[in-house]
Amino acid sequence: MAEEEKKEEKSEATIKDITKRLKKRTASEFTELVEFLKSPRKLFFHNFFAGVIRGLGMAIGFTILGAIVVAITLLLLKKMVTIPLIGKFIVNILDTIKDQVPKGKIY
Repeated sequence: MAEEEKKEEKSEATIKDITKRLKKRTASEFTELVEFLKSPRKLFFHNFFAGVIRGLGMAIGFTILGAIVVAITLLLLKKMVTIPLIGKFIVNILDTIKDQVPKGKIY
């Protein structure tokens, strides 16, 4: 019984310690947030640079996604050349693409 009481006291002390630290941390974070919001210049530059980074990320992501879509489309078209009814039409599309893209350069 004495061991159980010691364990219980120890866990209560740990909980109190954690609660105390959490309150201090929350108070300091709240203070930092209020100071940040009071400074319009900091707020503007923070949001501006965050927007620039998001824009760059989307541009890079859409470029990669577009390249993947074009590559998959070309692969599918090349495989569809053997289909009797639409094969000639697809051959014309592939020839047009080859004429438009200079040899050795991939855009």
